[in-house]
Amino acid sequence: MLSSFTSRGIPFTLRKIGDRLRTLFLSRLYHWLTPVQARGVRVTGWYKVRMDRRSTIYLTGCTVEGKAFLRAYTWTAADTPGTVTVGKGSIVKAAALVSAINGRCSIGERCAVGSRAELRAVGADITIGNDVRIAAEALLLTRDHVFARPDVPIMDQGFTHAPISIGDLSWVGRRAIILPGVTLGRNVIVAAGAVVTKDVPDYAIVGGVPARQIGDVRDA
Repeated sequence: MLSSFTSRGIPFTLRKIGDRLRTLFLSRLYHWLTPVQARGVRVTGWYKVRMDRRSTIYLTGCTVEGKAFLRAYTWTAADTPGTVTVGKGSIVKAAALVSAINGRCSIGERCAVGSRAELRAVGADITIGNDVRIAAEALLLTRDHVFARPDVPIMDQGFTHAPISIGDLSWVGRRAIILPGVTLGRNVIVAAGAVVTKDVPDYAIVGGVPARQIGDVRDA
């Protein structure tokens, strides 16, 4: 490995060594400074944590990049505690948001949450299987406005909450949106920019607004 570095020049080698030392330092520092329950976590830059005493963030053998935001809390003492879990081999990339407010946001093993993606488990759970890719700027949200009465301001009508589930080996494309109550099966591909409003079966490729099936992974 050292020979591959030196073959690219001394400045490249020194930069890589510096990056690895910085990562090691930040990883150790965050173990001391944050209330996050972490084991074997690699930290590549300063990230933000917001928690209350009733909520928990579990990080196991994963990577958290700089400017990522991990959030878990409750609105009142009577609400369900917020819980964020990131599994072994997964990565939360720069400026991504992984949030659990009165619910659970669970990310399996060997997953990737892309830069500026938002996983917002509000009042219901987000459950992501193993080997799932969430591309940059994608949005998963478990809360929606009630809009049944046109004579009442929308902010006065309250909210609905429904869980989101994504099966193993699925891929959610860039800027795709997964709406409350949606279940994606195993080996699903959601095209970039799609808005998924209903459940998607195993191996389906979906795209469009609203999303509809446009192919099958097994035929690719």
